[in-house]
Amino acid sequence: MKKSNCFFISLGLLVILLSGCLSNDRYYIVVEKRAGENADYKEFKKITKQKQIERVNQIVGGLEWNNGSIDIRPADYRYSAQSDDSDTEIKSLSYDIWLNDEKDKVEFIVSSSENQYMQLNSDDKRSAELFEILIEEN
Repeated sequence: MKKSNCFFISLGLLVILLSGCLSNDRYYIVVEKRAGENADYKEFKKITKQKQIERVNQIVGGLEWNNGSIDIRPADYRYSAQSDDSDTEIKSLSYDIWLNDEKDKVEFIVSSSENQYMQLNSDDKRSAELFEILIEEN
């Protein structure tokens, strides 16, 4: 009895572990950086580590968004989720990111059609985490 319980527990843990490993390779975040003064963007960074992806989603998903829009220069960066599997469609918004002149604030706007924005300042540790994951070069 104890051997069969141990076997099923081990098998369950193995399935969970393998499914987690498989999902790491399928989804990633692409960060693009503005090139020049226009709204032309080039790929800046690809985030594939599952813990970083989960943390970004956790932070951004937990923000209390303000309604309205901001009419300023083109975003400094933008990011969205992507999939390696061409048959998989990710229902994800694209996020625009601005840094202020002192580079201590990160400001987000969900796509312009959503008319929502959020501003984080240097006193908010989430701003530093997002900056580290999305913008800091490795």
